[in-house]
Parts: sequence; structure tokens; C-alpha cells
Amino acid sequence: MKIQTTQAKKHFGQNFLTNQDVLTKIIENSQIQKEDFVLEIGPGTANLTQLINQKTDNYLGLEIDETLMPFLKEYNVKFEDSLSFDIRDLPDKYKLIANIPYYITSPILNHYLMQSYINSWPMPEFMILMVQKEFAQKLTTTKKSNLLQTSISCVADVEYLFTVPSKDFDPAPKVDSAIIKITPNPKIPKDVEFKKFWSFLKILHSNPRKTIKNNLKSLKKDLSQIPEETLKKRPENLSLEDCLNLFNLLKP
Repeated sequence: MKIQTTQAKKHFGQNFLTNQDVLTKIIENSQIQKEDFVLEIGPGTANLTQLINQKTDNYLGLEIDETLMPFLKEYNVKFEDSLSFDIRDLPDKYKLIANIPYYITSPILNHYLMQSYINSWPMPEFMILMVQKEFAQKLTTTKKSNLLQTSISCVADVEYLFTVPSKDFDPAPKVDSAIIKITPNPKIPKDVEFKKFWSFLKILHSNPRKTIKNNLKSLKKDLSQIPEETLKKRPENLSLEDCLNLFNLLKP
């Protein structure tokens, strides 16, 4: 297979993957079956797209850059913003594969994972994402928690698959990338309204350098029922179970 590339556009945050071995590993980890529906975000110059379409005919690509149409005319691609795409148009079970600009990673997770969970919209069977290596490490670390990691851990499992060096892209970004796999797996009790809990997490992590006591002040709740040793901690020291316990104590 010939790797295709073109002039990248900075305003779209484009970096085209050019390593055939990495493309092959992404397909292997996606485990695409003939009957699978695959949504690809950012098909670019179709290097991964053609491999996906060799596995299944149930394909939809979302590409914001219309100048890439000559590379994608053979495939079922809509030229629109993936963050505006109506998820309700997707089947109940699909696989999402994306090589996306770093700056829209969090919005993509919000749109296709968090909002789908909140609104009971079609949820991907799993997501295979190319993200910044540091971002991947923050999602998978067990040493310190953060808002994004804790939020996603409520509804999914995250696996760090492998690193992709910057030299494997054209143009080469300043940092390495990583491939991660996100598999929906709700882990909060059914009687906890996720939207309210998510809002609580945002308050709890509003200032990572401050203590939990300081961050929770804005709730204007009686904190006396929370052990002082817990209030002195920082958000990064809390597990998902700790956060749930605090939420249930305070009932925001």
C-alpha cells in the first residue's frame, strides 16, 4: 500500500501518519469484523481508511477539510465537523477510530462518550484514539488522579496500547503520540445521576493545587461530616470510590 500525504494545514492541527506498521497495528487492535460499523474521525488522506474498508463495508468517515475530497471520494465520507455530528444517526453498536488533532481530544471524548452516556445515545463498542502521549499517560496513570481521568473512569476503561514516535508523522509534531483504547464500562451505581456527579467532580477538581476543603467551599455545604484528614487532601489523591463517597455525603 502506498502511503498518501499532502500539505498539512496548521489551522486544522493536521499531522498525517506515514508509518505503515503503525497503521497495521491500529487495524489489528480494532479487531474489525465484516459486520461491524466503523466510524472514523479524521480520515485525512485515506491511509487508514482503505485498510478499514478492506475489513467492512459498514463505514462512515467524518472529515472537516473538504480539500481532502480527492483522497476520499471512493469512501463513504461526510465533510463536516465531527463535534457537530448527530450521534443519534449512528447504530446502537459501532467502533470509533480516530486520528485527531490534540486540541480536540477532550471535546471528542465529551461528545462521543460522556454525552452519549448522559443522553442514552448510541455508544461505541470501543474507541481507538491517537492522542498526545502525555494525555494518554494522564488517562491511564494510577499515581495521581485528575478530572478527565476520574470522569472517564466513571463510564469506561482506558488502555494504553502503544507509543507512536513523532517521526512517524508528516509533518512531525513536537511530541510523541500514543494509541489508546477506551471501552465503555459504567462503574457508578445506577442510583447516582451521572450529570450531577460530573458537575460535582468539576467542583472537586476546580483547583488541583488546593485542598478538597477549599474546592468544596463553593457548595456552601456543612463539611463537618467529612474527616479532617480527607479535607486536607488534594483532588489528585482521591479514587473514584472516594469521590462517590463525598458526593453521597454532600448530596449537591
